[in-house]
Amino acid sequence: MTFSSQVSDLIVRFLGFSHLLIALGSVACVVAVFVALDLEVDLGVAGFVGCCTGLGYSIQRYIKAQTSPSGVPAERLEYLLKFGGWLILGWGLIWVAVITQVWSMFDVETLVLLAGLGGAGLGYAILPGRKSLRERAGMKLPMLSLVWGGATVVLPVMMVGGGEWSWVCAARVLYIAGLTIPFDVRDLNVDWEEMRTVPMVWGVVRSLWVACALVMGAGVVWAMMGENLLALHAIFTVVFLNPIVYKPYRGEWYYSILLDGLLLLQLFVLCD
Repeated sequence: MTFSSQVSDLIVRFLGFSHLLIALGSVACVVAVFVALDLEVDLGVAGFVGCCTGLGYSIQRYIKAQTSPSGVPAERLEYLLKFGGWLILGWGLIWVAVITQVWSMFDVETLVLLAGLGGAGLGYAILPGRKSLRERAGMKLPMLSLVWGGATVVLPVMMVGGGEWSWVCAARVLYIAGLTIPFDVRDLNVDWEEMRTVPMVWGVVRSLWVACALVMGAGVVWAMMGENLLALHAIFTVVFLNPIVYKPYRGEWYYSILLDGLLLLQLFVLCD
């Protein structure tokens, strides 16, 4: 392994496999919601959602590595089996520290929503004696995108006291659904056929065009709301999702850094 490939591997493991980049991406998602709804940006709330994301992904993927190792890409599986427990502990400690700072913002309805999102996230990874939610036919994509909509739009809006979140949530669900499809393409060689993911049903090329359409749909919603920078962000995302640019042999740099990193780019709404 060359020095450059060693550095590349370390970056992927630190930002991608640790779920740090996707956690920061969820922070950016919450900030974008506050800006779009003309709410004061609350970094405490955004940070809490980021911690939930980091912890949730760490738990889900560690469970998957333990129960269905054949369904985890080899590089990530090796990392999770070695460091997964420590990853959960680290994110768990951060989550406890952060929730103590925002606890006063929770009422009964918000706690119910938080518990529901947590339960859905856990059920996505495992259900005792049954197939997990992600393993059920056609459930993987809608489950993931709806949980992201609830966690990065509905939950933070409720925590800060409310706002009309329906259109913002629609844009977020469409965007996450489109962004997820390339990951489903990557997982074609590890996902069970019974899961009936979009690429299994539509094929790779058609699925990637569906991904582009979903993300462009999110852009249209943002444009209708007058959030032109977020609309441009959606258009920029399409560049990396379309089948002309997408290559099936791309490694974790493409998925864990570039695609997950696109979420973080939403912070440029602060420049508006």
